[in-house]
Amino acid sequence: MARYVSIAPEEPLLSGAQVGDHYKVHEGSVRRWRNEGMPCYRYNSKMVRYKLSEVDAWLIARGNALSASAVIPPHLRKAQAKKSQLPAHPKASG
Repeated sequence: MARYVSIAPEEPLLSGAQVGDHYKVHEGSVRRWRNEGMPCYRYNSKMVRYKLSEVDAWLIARGNALSASAVIPPHLRKAQAKKSQLPAHPKASG
């Protein structure tokens, strides 16, 4: 009797250009991040791939060491923007 195991689809591995597009940074920034310790998967000297969940976690973890212009993952930008919005002030009657 055959046994079937449900396997969730694995997260796709992205190229440096795809990661750069996702974060809206140059591919050179992705290479610099990799040299600074960003997690990656090396298949040979020219083929390097990344998982966005690992890159997100790495960027967030080092966020304290970055300046105010730190890269925030796009899917977290909206949530952070909503948290930082001040309530609207009523118009002063003049």
